[in-house]
Amino acid sequence: MEKYYTFEVEDYIVDDFFIRWVLNNSDEDNKIWEDWLGNHPDQIFKIEQAKNIVNSIKFNQVSEISRADVNSFIKLVKQEHLANQSVSGKSVPSLWRFNKKWIGIAASLIAVGTIFGFLVFYKNQSFNKAISAKNSESGIYHEKTNTGSLPILIYMVDGTSVILKPKSTLRYPKIFLADKREVYLSGEAFFEVHKNPRQPFLVYSGEMITEVVGTSFTVKAYKDDNDFNVIVSTGKVHVYAQPGSKDKNEREIAKSVTLIPNQQVIYRRNKVELIKQDLPKPSILSQEETRKSFNFKGTPLTEVINTLKEAYQVDIVYNANAFSSCQLTATLYDDPLYDKLTTICKAIDANFTIVNDQIVITGRGCSRLY
Repeated sequence: MEKYYTFEVEDYIVDDFFIRWVLNNSDEDNKIWEDWLGNHPDQIFKIEQAKNIVNSIKFNQVSEISRADVNSFIKLVKQEHLANQSVSGKSVPSLWRFNKKWIGIAASLIAVGTIFGFLVFYKNQSFNKAISAKNSESGIYHEKTNTGSLPILIYMVDGTSVILKPKSTLRYPKIFLADKREVYLSGEAFFEVHKNPRQPFLVYSGEMITEVVGTSFTVKAYKDDNDFNVIVSTGKVHVYAQPGSKDKNEREIAKSVTLIPNQQVIYRRNKVELIKQDLPKPSILSQEETRKSFNFKGTPLTEVINTLKEAYQVDIVYNANAFSSCQLTATLYDDPLYDKLTTICKAIDANFTIVNDQIVITGRGCSRLY
């Protein structure tokens, strides 16, 4: 199973054992994969994305496909791929344009492990968009409301971490579109966005849109508030009004503001205006502050956990006695919370899960110092 640690999404979706697990869902395979994921939690978002892709592809099987048919299909794929590579600006055609016979052959190729044709199509942007759009149009979304008194951690399929504050709701797709990542927030949340320049991240909150590529920021947009806020901790953020927002005189407003670390914007809803400000003191999760807080050298685990809890205001549960001798030496200021937890758990031979909105760290504890 260790080979899977190096896998990307495209590797999983053409792996026979992975496909069998997703499609057959046997108890034996479930146990193997659940145990492996418990030891490799950093692979969860890749696994979830790959599972969604495999489950999204519904092929019509055809009977008695000959080797000649298979060879013809592979030849056709190669010809189409090479032809489009030679024409600048012309996209590779998606799988859906082929007739039912060829789609059936593609399904059979996957079934027997002959995956060249499928892999070519997966890697082209048109196919990826078709799969993602199909999921989004089908309404396959997660929706999480924080009804507790403490912020909770949400980890998205793209690797983005979200700290959702109390009385807040986040709605996000199980698999993102190929060209953008869109989520919907009512309330307040802190985002640590996984960087992907080809797939901008957009937060829709009422009449306000926040757009980034990869950074950390807070959005505060409770539906009953007169003002919304965006506060930037790291990176660069663009904030603008929803297209069609209008002022009292019904004149359409088109405004945007670019924020850098330790700046905020106040969006006044009644005036449809954006007011940019510098913060009087750095955000607790800004880069300069996290460099101080998350640079550990032989630090006891209890102190490490307390630092995380204070910075993110999340609930982390663990057996303090079992891990009393654990110490950590690591620099974690550039990592989102989920990755910080993954690194810490690897260092102390532990695992973490999210149970009832709590982060629970489990393991045998430390018999020696780290």
